Amino acid sequence: MTMQARALQVANWPDAIAITLADCDPQADDRQPLPAPLRRASPRRRSEFLGGRRSAQESLRRLGYANAATLAIGTDRAPVWPAAYTGSISHSEGLAMAAVAATSAYRAIGVDIQARLSTPRASTLSMRIAGADEWRRASRSHSFEDAATLIWTLKESFYKAISARLRRSIGFLDIEVAGIDAIDAIDAQAGIARLRVDGCVDTTAVLFTRYREHAIALCAIR
Repeated sequence: MTMQARALQVANWPDAIAITLADCDPQADDRQPLPAPLRRASPRRRSEFLGGRRSAQESLRRLGYANAATLAIGTDRAPVWPAAYTGSISHSEGLAMAAVAATSAYRAIGVDIQARLSTPRASTLSMRIAGADEWRRASRSHSFEDAATLIWTLKESFYKAISARLRRSIGFLDIEVAGIDAIDAIDAQAGIARLRVDGCVDTTAVLFTRYREHAIALCAIR
């Protein structure tokens, strides 16, 4: 059985961005080519790669790209997006996803999906991914584990979107979550965050939502 990809529709997220999800099934009979380093990888790792590729192809198809099935693979195993398109791929704990848009609409996209972090994992990462002010902002409407998962996801998506423009290497602590606004008081799992690189005044919007037990963040730069 081939992996099936499906559209993810989130209220108030840009229609110009095609977002697609796929379940990463290690038993799926997917005939897509694998890069040499992955041919001997575990079935789980191969399924994550193939789920991401399947999601990207479906997103391209939804945007009208005729040759989506031939998405090329770069030397670093990253997708080589067709001319006039940009996108991002992510996977975590059985789910893969892709977000793709035409470059006429967005210059860069970063997407990240992260399964809810366990308490030990969140504790281990806490001081490595955010400062005290960021933890206070994220903890107002989220449990410790959900706050850690959200911060991780927001920063990953933001970094993916801006990395091509950066002229230096940065880490989690070089990125600040300057604000987090939930859609409403009842649903704190979806909203808009504002992020910036340390030392910058301007912030960039990052959208976030929840799917099953996963946090999803999307950063799109015009």
